[in-house]
Amino acid sequence: MKYRFLILSLLLAGANVATVDAQEKQKASDNIFIGGGVGAMTVFNDGLNSPTLNINVQVGKYLTPTWGIRGVASAAWQSLEKQNTGYSNYCKKFGEINLDAMLNLNSLFGNKNVNRAVDVYLFGGPTMNIATAVDGVVVYNGGGDIDLTPGTTTDITLTPESYFNSHGVKARFGVTVGLGLGYNVSNKLAITLEGRFGVTPSIFGNGSDCRKAESTGRLNIGAIYTFGGKKFVSNATVDQDAINREVNRYRSELAQAQADLANAKNALANAK
Repeated sequence: MKYRFLILSLLLAGANVATVDAQEKQKASDNIFIGGGVGAMTVFNDGLNSPTLNINVQVGKYLTPTWGIRGVASAAWQSLEKQNTGYSNYCKKFGEINLDAMLNLNSLFGNKNVNRAVDVYLFGGPTMNIATAVDGVVVYNGGGDIDLTPGTTTDITLTPESYFNSHGVKARFGVTVGLGLGYNVSNKLAITLEGRFGVTPSIFGNGSDCRKAESTGRLNIGAIYTFGGKKFVSNATVDQDAINREVNRYRSELAQAQADLANAKNALANAK
């Protein structure tokens, strides 16, 4: 009987050890990835402006099969075609930093298989763009004294000339959101196509019709490499039903052993 109790104790202890071991297999260094992409960017300001080159690099970590985080740095140029302000600056240099939360839609809706061929995911978060500041003023070329009192008139023709001065470096903050499609070449490498929409103060400053909140869009194709491949270990749980079945089986065997022992004692007493 002692041996049977020992076996039962070992079984329960082994299940607990397996649970702890499974949880410890997922390390902090697992599921870290790097990537990069190249594509086009445009400014949505008084219509669609000419697309320009956009490149990005990223580093992040998959926290679970559903959630991840990453930082993305992108750069190149933005273009703003002539506005009614008189400003025209094609391909202005800028840089951008995005902090994204990533939500895997496949996993969210039940497909937990990390080896699936295609991933669809949402991402978004705060952004900061960096470019030179732009100030602008309007100069009127005319002569004589001008009475600007409402209701007055003047025979002097005023010709407006706008000029804009770029100086210093300015950081502007906003938000971006996007949708990504990933094709998993392997457990480590994925080819991605991402579209991102953002709203920030314009890098063109007073030269933009939407100086305080300018919309931008990006479409990039790239790749993501996960070091060591995707490794996700769910919290292992003991199969309670299986344990109960084993316990009941040992109880039955123990009861039978007790009955056999009682019969043996009776037989021994009768023999005496």
